[in-house]
Amino acid sequence: MGELVNEISRKQVIVRTSIIGIIANVFLAAFKAAIGFMSNSIAIMLDAVNNISDAWHGSVHIEVPDTYGASQIDKLSREIIVEVKHKHNVLLTAIGVYSYNTQDEEILKIENKLRDIVFANQFVRQIHGFYVVPKNKTMRFDLVISFEAEDRNAVFREVVDLVQKEFSDYELQAVIDTDFAEE
Repeated sequence: MGELVNEISRKQVIVRTSIIGIIANVFLAAFKAAIGFMSNSIAIMLDAVNNISDAWHGSVHIEVPDTYGASQIDKLSREIIVEVKHKHNVLLTAIGVYSYNTQDEEILKIENKLRDIVFANQFVRQIHGFYVVPKNKTMRFDLVISFEAEDRNAVFREVVDLVQKEFSDYELQAVIDTDFAEE
């Protein structure tokens, strides 16, 4: 039941993020069209038209357990594509897939410690894409840093440095990410 609730919650976040992307593209297109018209630039006006077409296309990322097989990922991806197209007339042209560890108790302890470290910073909104490869001591994750932070990159570096200090024997592959649906 918990996995189904998480899947539904992920779908809701995906839909909300897609809608925000559409709205942003429409505003960008309107802005470019106005600038193109005022400056009498055909190139800028054509770029505005290109942005309008982008408003009806999108991409999203999802997280799935490392136990998911290709058929389960395919099924989930298609359900998301159909739902977004049906409800919002947006064609998802790509779905990126993150896998997360579920089988190894030690990795789950590492993840809990990592979450304690990153969420101690008030500007960290999310962590996703967490995955550990024990064989080569690699740890990867994305951090969503709030737009409220004065310097998002500085917050990211500070948090990653704290994680690296705690897990000094691991190679970190950390990426700063953005949630345009941030409230």
